[in-house]
Amino acid sequence: MMARGGMEGKKRQMSDRTDSGQLMLHIQRPWPEVMVARNSPTTIGRGSDCDLRLQVLGVSRHHAELIRDEEGLWRIRDLGSKNGTQINGTFIGNIPVPLNDGDLIEFARVRSQVKVSKKGHESDDQRRSSRNPGLTTIRSASELQNSWIAGDKSEQAVQRLQYLMDLSKKLGRASGVDEVFKAVSDAVFSDIQGVERLALLVDSESSGKLVPLCAVRKNQPFESDAEWISRTICDHVYSGQVALKTVDARKDNRLSASGSIHKKGIRGAMAVPVWDENQVFGVLYADATLPVDHWLEGHEEDITFFSALGNLMAYSVRRTLLAERLQDEERIRNRLLRYHAPAVVNQLLSGSNLDRERLIPKECEISVLFADLVPFTELSERLGPADVADLLSAYHEEMLGEIFDRNGTLDKFIGDSIMAFFGAPDPAADHADRCIDAACAMLSRLHHLNTQKLLPYPLQMRLGISSGPAVVGDIGSTQRIEYTALGPTVNLAARLESACPPKQILICDTTYQRLSEDRSEKFIAFGNQHFKGYRPTSAHLSIE
Repeated sequence: MMARGGMEGKKRQMSDRTDSGQLMLHIQRPWPEVMVARNSPTTIGRGSDCDLRLQVLGVSRHHAELIRDEEGLWRIRDLGSKNGTQINGTFIGNIPVPLNDGDLIEFARVRSQVKVSKKGHESDDQRRSSRNPGLTTIRSASELQNSWIAGDKSEQAVQRLQYLMDLSKKLGRASGVDEVFKAVSDAVFSDIQGVERLALLVDSESSGKLVPLCAVRKNQPFESDAEWISRTICDHVYSGQVALKTVDARKDNRLSASGSIHKKGIRGAMAVPVWDENQVFGVLYADATLPVDHWLEGHEEDITFFSALGNLMAYSVRRTLLAERLQDEERIRNRLLRYHAPAVVNQLLSGSNLDRERLIPKECEISVLFADLVPFTELSERLGPADVADLLSAYHEEMLGEIFDRNGTLDKFIGDSIMAFFGAPDPAADHADRCIDAACAMLSRLHHLNTQKLLPYPLQMRLGISSGPAVVGDIGSTQRIEYTALGPTVNLAARLESACPPKQILICDTTYQRLSEDRSEKFIAFGNQHFKGYRPTSAHLSIE
């Protein structure tokens, strides 16, 4: 009786262990995923004919096989894979080995945990997987790049390969991002059923933030509205470098946790990284509103073809973005050269002072110079407009060279007056010395022009200089913007210029205190100057 009871107990234990309708593999990479084996045998590998596909680097096309024996016990055997199959850290061969709850299987570098369920006792995960097989497909994007072309020789795959070759030629001739995106969107809408909208998002500033670059709805022109895009999906794809396809994102807790999936009504979606060599710089995203069954048909072929399109467009997008950036830089350079010396412009373009083609306004310590011709008003009354323009052009060209030679910045020409400053955007502790050097050089240059009669008429000049804080940067409206300096320091320099005798330089005490000894020796006290809105200002005049 004891032997019989023991035998019956052993049978009951075996029945509890093996009487399972299906086996679940909890895949741990590239993203947690559940694969269910229901039939025997079940093949595992990268091949398109495998029952459970693992498109991960190192997994063979036909890697392993799951078998359920006559007693209902699940077993596994290796199919001669290149990198082998391990159970709980031990390699197995082609002889089937029994599986138990909790066993850890490793296919190359893919780890999975086994869960065997009894009949009639399916877990919640199993029920969800049974009702929504393939609800979300996630693959390592880098390993998807060539897997479809190499592993799938179906008629549809061959046709799509030819399509990619033709598309590659078209993208090579594209002159802009919009043209590249138009060619890719045509391919997506015509070859992947169910896609209703398509968008390209890029991280152009390498900040980790994706910005919509192009978006289009099927059979409609480009649209500016990008609210329909799931940032949750795009961020997962971009940061994880995975390709994703979901038939109903609302039923996937990994995607719907943020709440935006439900708020935007997102169901079916596909997203793949956009690569340039080894760098991911964007995401190609598509959504659809078709039934689940439609999306489940050929889901692997669609996601791999979509990934191939993303890879193909990457070079063209990167190339056109670079060309546009170079054009922007050239436009910025030409504008900056109106104000700054070439060396300063190069520093600005290589630094972080620019924000969307603008020099960000900030407070700087500078020295400001105002130069004015005297008596220019009387002279201009005797000359015609053309003669005045020629005279000022020649004068400004000569004076600007002296300013730029000392890394000064031209603020503006105001009729016959010149406003310039030193110490911004290129910070310089000796900005006062540079400003004085430029002012002295300007007087000397004008004297040379007069004595050599290189100007149509002899001219005289006076200069005012002050030093201190000022707000410097691009200031203005969207219609008109200019790089300028603002503040009391600027206004004081203008007042000093108006009080200065011809052929001399009048500076404030702050500038005088900042000068090196050899330069300060060129100035004498000029007494307190009284200007409206200012306290009495101690000034110093240059020695002729």
